[in-house]
Amino acid sequence: MYEVTIIDYDHQGRGMARINDKICFIPNTMIDEIVKVNITKEKKNFMEAEAIDDIKKNPKLKTYVLIIKLVVDVIYYIYHMKIN
Repeated sequence: MYEVTIIDYDHQGRGMARINDKICFIPNTMIDEIVKVNITKEKKNFMEAEAIDDIKKNPKLKTYVLIIKLVVDVIYYIYHMKIN
């Protein structure tokens, strides 16, 4: 088990961290989060892991959630305007 900081995203939206000079892909994480991970796959140049525990959440998480809620509300409003 490792404690890592998420530093970036890959093209699939997975969080990326470095463990022993290898990139580690961790789904369901956000940049600047610190998480404990369990390695699920290890290859020559990369690893995949699952997040076991959140040590420190991304401080911008609340802002992201509010923006997503706003976008969903706007889409919902537009959709219902077209039906009526």
